[in-house]
Amino acid sequence: MKWLKFLFISTIMLSSNILFAQKKIALIVAIGKYPPGQRDWKNLSSENDLVHIKDALIKNGFEEKNIKTLVNEQATKDGMVKALNALADKAMAGDIVYFHFSGHGQQIQDDPNDGYLDEADGYDEALIPYDAKGKWDLVDYHGQKHFRDDLLEEKLNNIRKKVGAKGSIVVVLDACHSGTATRSAGIVRGVPEPCQSLSYKPNKTLVLGKAETGFLTSMQKNMGSLVVFSGSSPNQPNRETVDDNGKNVGSLSFAFAKSITNLPANCNYRLLFDKIKADIQAKDPTQIPMFEGNGALEVFGNKYVPLKEVIAVEMRFNNKEYNFNDSTFIIQRGLYNNLHEGTTLNVYELGNEGLYCTAVVKEVSNFQSICVADKKLLPKTNYEVKVASQYYGAIAASYLIQSNAKQNKLTKQISQFLQPQSFLSVNNNPDYTINIQQQNGAYTLQLIERNDSIRYTTSIAENDTLSMSNLEDMLEKIKKGMRVEYLRKMQDGGSLASLVEVSIISYKKMDNDNEMTFYPKDSFALKIKSNYNGVLYYTILDLLPDNDVKVLVPDTMRNASDADYSLRKGQEKTIDMFTDETSMTGKEFLKVIFSPYPIDLRPSFMNSRVRSNNTNTQPLEKVMDNLFPKNKDTLTRSTPVKMDDIAIVTIGFTLKKSD
Repeated sequence: MKWLKFLFISTIMLSSNILFAQKKIALIVAIGKYPPGQRDWKNLSSENDLVHIKDALIKNGFEEKNIKTLVNEQATKDGMVKALNALADKAMAGDIVYFHFSGHGQQIQDDPNDGYLDEADGYDEALIPYDAKGKWDLVDYHGQKHFRDDLLEEKLNNIRKKVGAKGSIVVVLDACHSGTATRSAGIVRGVPEPCQSLSYKPNKTLVLGKAETGFLTSMQKNMGSLVVFSGSSPNQPNRETVDDNGKNVGSLSFAFAKSITNLPANCNYRLLFDKIKADIQAKDPTQIPMFEGNGALEVFGNKYVPLKEVIAVEMRFNNKEYNFNDSTFIIQRGLYNNLHEGTTLNVYELGNEGLYCTAVVKEVSNFQSICVADKKLLPKTNYEVKVASQYYGAIAASYLIQSNAKQNKLTKQISQFLQPQSFLSVNNNPDYTINIQQQNGAYTLQLIERNDSIRYTTSIAENDTLSMSNLEDMLEKIKKGMRVEYLRKMQDGGSLASLVEVSIISYKKMDNDNEMTFYPKDSFALKIKSNYNGVLYYTILDLLPDNDVKVLVPDTMRNASDADYSLRKGQEKTIDMFTDETSMTGKEFLKVIFSPYPIDLRPSFMNSRVRSNNTNTQPLEKVMDNLFPKNKDTLTRSTPVKMDDIAIVTIGFTLKKSD
């Protein structure tokens, strides 16, 4: 009987394991043919997307019986709601859930029922079901059939609660939500005009530190992780492309299916997105796909794969406009990252450690570089680069060690540690003084900046030396000051400077008409405007009187995308701010950087806090960590080529602690 009992228990345990085993389930919505009269939505190639996505999911462990589809007339708003509810009902703890939408998208005026003007630009993004109209009608259509992002968030959160902390959701949205006007004949998944009433006035005020509703705002401990891929920024078109057989397909759908099928094992979503982005921009360099969520999460898994810095190759020249130049490319790194004309790079296939070729930086601006490879880059392959050598003329400093003690081990140790650093040199008129005082059987060490501010201090026992941690902390303080100095010296201007406007609005009367003066916790606003014929993205840095730098925008508390910090032609935006309550009296500067492409600084600030009232931001020095190797080689200059420029505008005021 014992063996029968054992067999019974084993059977129950096996059944339980099967019953509670992790499933991979999916819902694919593909709307390629919209009914006439709904706005005359263009027919799309969404049914081709479905074939690619379904095949890719099956190759990644999804069973065909667990992949549900809604095609064309099935995908009404009610049909999508029911399908998402059914997906939530089917999901169990630990499951991996995939949701895909291929169809049109459009912006729509923000809904007062979900928190009036809760979006940064005053518009909700919406997916267009089969039965949605595209134009606001005072009589019978107020967007009720649009599938707003707020509704999608609600449905996704229901699924996240079901799968729990050990489950995950992947969302792919191959639609554009607004789009700028385009003259090309290509198929675009959306329309440029938002769905809104004639009297609607979108939000133009952005309050730093105020949370915005979005997919990632509800991060309860018992909810599954969520990653979201979007085909384009909400303010630009999402164009279709062609697959390897010449059939029309959605650019994101095809890039996602191809990238995930060829992805090496144990990869994270950040690497997957880098491959997707490179693939899309190889064909359309102006399209900017978006990613939200934890990039360190393993693709279709629950483990975390450590993030590494990836400098992706953007092959903007591999198209008709540039006569298919297949050896020239752009990277989102520049002078600010210690790159220079002549800097050498190693080029790798994305995710592959084998060297493909080498390249040289030919032209460099503050945040971008144009590079030329010594070998042709294949248009259907994704690449990344690693810096082989760097130039340090732009970022350098001097130091001097002074001590009231006789020659000792501490002085020698510090000298031996700093001497190999290529960006540092000894000078009798130094930027940094390392002052060592011997008193009462101990040493006190201070790092003093040229303005007499103390940046680092520590005490150790007599005849002892510093730990490696102490030495590295001191070096980091020097690096921070060097970065701040670089930012302060960064020249205003750029070819786009005449197309932007920046001004400070005071909410109180100034004591002196010739000087704008604020006190701690004073509120004011920054007004920015663009006359550029296209979309400009902006970053705002705060250079404080105490030589600290903080990041005001992107506002990482909002979990927002780059598109929330962009301006279209003729658009202006007012950004409410507060003065810093911790800085010393002096001149404070706000440096605004505009670019036709998002500047690749955002990943460095993902764990930071914005500076709003009574809050402090993450210092900017983390942006340039690990950019100071021990290499003193000087590089030669190369012949530059033409590159898109940016606009840099600095505006300031006096900050006083008290009268």
